[in-house]
Amino acid sequence: MRWLFQCLGIVLSRAIPDLVSRPRVQEARRKVSTTTRKLPRSLAPLPEESLAGFVLRLSHRLCRSPGRTAELCGLLTYSQDRLPTALLQYLTPEQAGRLAAAARLTSDEVHALTLDSLAGAYPPLTAVRNARERTQTMASAHWSLDFSSRFCPDCLAGDGSDIQNIHGGAWKLIWHLPVVFACPRHRRILHYRCPHCRKPLNNHTRARVNLVKFASRLVEHPLQCRNPVPPISGTGPAVLCASRLDRTPSQGPDGTDLDRLIAFQRRLLARLTSSVEGTDRYYFTDLIMAIQLVKLSWPVGTHLLPNRPLADLVDAHADEASWFLQASDRTGRRTGFRDPPTDPAQCGALLLAADALLAPADPAELREHIQPLVKEMNTRASAYGAQIARSINISPRLARAMAARTYGSQGHRNLHGNTRRYTIDHVPAHLPVAWFRTYFEGFLDQLPTSSRRTGWERILRQAASLRLAQLVTGVPWTTCAPELGSTKSMAAKILTRLGDELQTLALWPDFEARVDQIADCLEADPNRIDYGQRRRALATWTMPDEHWRALTAAIPRLRRLHERADADLGTVLTFCQVTQGHYVHSPTIRARPRGAARAALVGELGPLMADELRKERLRLHQRVTAYADHIAEACDQRGCRDPLLLSQDAMRFTGRSLEYLGDEG
Repeated sequence: MRWLFQCLGIVLSRAIPDLVSRPRVQEARRKVSTTTRKLPRSLAPLPEESLAGFVLRLSHRLCRSPGRTAELCGLLTYSQDRLPTALLQYLTPEQAGRLAAAARLTSDEVHALTLDSLAGAYPPLTAVRNARERTQTMASAHWSLDFSSRFCPDCLAGDGSDIQNIHGGAWKLIWHLPVVFACPRHRRILHYRCPHCRKPLNNHTRARVNLVKFASRLVEHPLQCRNPVPPISGTGPAVLCASRLDRTPSQGPDGTDLDRLIAFQRRLLARLTSSVEGTDRYYFTDLIMAIQLVKLSWPVGTHLLPNRPLADLVDAHADEASWFLQASDRTGRRTGFRDPPTDPAQCGALLLAADALLAPADPAELREHIQPLVKEMNTRASAYGAQIARSINISPRLARAMAARTYGSQGHRNLHGNTRRYTIDHVPAHLPVAWFRTYFEGFLDQLPTSSRRTGWERILRQAASLRLAQLVTGVPWTTCAPELGSTKSMAAKILTRLGDELQTLALWPDFEARVDQIADCLEADPNRIDYGQRRRALATWTMPDEHWRALTAAIPRLRRLHERADADLGTVLTFCQVTQGHYVHSPTIRARPRGAARAALVGELGPLMADELRKERLRLHQRVTAYADHIAEACDQRGCRDPLLLSQDAMRFTGRSLEYLGDEG
C-alpha cells in the first residue's frame, strides 16, 4: 500500500505543473498585439476574390501555410489547422483593421473580400447574420451561402498575366452563393468537386466546417485540391489529393440548354451587382420560396422547364429531397430537404423552374400558375410547407398568390403584415377623395353597370383605409377598425360585401395592388398626417354655437339652420373633414341615444354631405372646409388636444371675415 501511494505522488508531482502551465501558455498564444506588422510581401486582391482565395494566394507568395498566413494577417490569434467560416461572412472592425495593415489593403478592399459586401443585394445573407436562432431553422439560411466553394477551372487558370500565372486566378466570392451555378464569361457550368478524388472541396455541412482544409499544411500551389486521400501504402496518415483544379474538363448541359442556363445566370448576376429597391428586394426570397414549392410538389411543376433533360436534373435532386422528407417523418429533422443541390447543374435547373413559376406579372395569372403546386404541397406536407412560408420574408404579391383565399385574415403573414415606417395613426378612416381618384382611376369602370351605383366609392375608400391599417399592423380588418374610429361589425360587413364582389370578378388582387401603391407613397412621404392625433383631439370636442351661427350666416335658404343654431351639425361636419371619417362613426352621433334624436341629426346631415353639392350647400361646405382646415392645423402643428384650446383658436379664426373662411358669396 505504501508503494502505491509513493507512485501516485510521483505522478501528481509531474502532472500538476503541466496543468498549471498549460492555461498560461494557451492564454499567451491567444493574445494578439494591438499593432500588426506589415508583411514583407503582399498581393493586390483580384476582382471578385474571396477572403479564402486571397489567403491561399498570399500564403503561396509568402511560402507559408494558409493558417500561418491568416495569423500573420491578424485573422487568427494563433496558427490553426482550420480557417473559421465566420471570416467569409464578415470581419470585425479589429480583424479588418489588422488585415488592412498587414497586407497593405484599403478598408474597401478588405470589405469586398467578405460576403457582407453582397448582403444588400442578396437578402438571405442578412437573414443569416441577423438570425438569433441557428441558421438551420430558416429555409432562406440554407440558400444563403455554401462554404464549399464551386469553381470555374478557366477562371482559376487566370487571365494570362504574370502574377496570375504564378499564383493562379481568383477564387470568386460569388461562387459561395447557391444561386451562382455557371460562369457566363467562359460559358461553363461550375464544378463543385475535385475531378480526381471526386470529393467536394469542403464539407457540405455547417458543423465544424473550414474555409480551407488542413490550413496548417503547405501545398505546392493554391489551385491544388486539399482533400485528404488514403495513403498509397494503405497505412499511415492521410495525404492531400493535390490535383490541379484548373485542369478540370467541362461537364453538364450543352447546346440550347446551356444557352438557357447561361442567359438566366446573367440575369441573376445582374441582380447581385445592382442595388435592390422597391419590389425587387423580394426577388431572391420569393425565388427561395418558389424553389421549396417546386420541390415539395414535384413533378407537378415539370411544365415549368422547356425540355426533358432539364427536368431530369430536377428529378435527380427531387428524389434525394424526397428521401430526406420521408426520413424526417421518422427522425423529426428536416434540414436536409431545404438544402440547395450540391450539383451546380441541378441547382441551375431548379432555379430556372422557380423563376418560371414567378414569371406572370398579373396577380390573377400568378395565382392560377401557383395554386396547383400549393395544393400538392398541402397534400404531401402542409405543416412543413407552412413552416417554410412563415420563415421567409416573401412579397405580399407571392403571399396572396399562395393563400387559400385572397382576402381576409388567412394566409402568410405578408398577406396582411409588412414592415412599414408609417403607423396606424397615419391612416385616415376613409381614403381621401384625392387619393382615391389618383390611385383608383378606372377601377369602378371594371365593375358591372348594375354594381356601379352610389355608395361603392365610399365602401372602397373605407376598405382601402382598413387595408392600409392591416398592412402596418398585421392584424385583421375587424381588429383595425376601432383604431380608425369604425366598428368591428362595419369592417366585417365591408370585407364580406366587397370581398365577394371583387373575388367573383377577379379584381381583389388589383384592389390590393392599388392599396400597396398608396402604402409605398405613404411610407415615402416625410410629411405624413397624424390622423390618430386628430381623432383623439376631436373625440370630446364640440363646436360652440356662435361658430355655427357664423358659418351659416348670410346664406339664403339655410336660414333655418342658422336660427336653430344646432352646433352638433357643425361638430360632425368638422370631424368628418379633419379625420376623413364617416359621420355615422362620429362621437357626436354615437353620443346620441338610438331613436328619433339620432335619426333627426342623421337626416339633417345627409343633404349637407351629398356627393354633389350646389349653391347654398356648396357655400356652407366651403366655409366648413376652411374652418376644419384651421382645426386640423391646430391638431397637427401645435399638437392641441384640449377641446377648450381648440375652441379658443377657432374663435379667433372665426372672428375674421367670411371671405377668409372660403365664402365666395
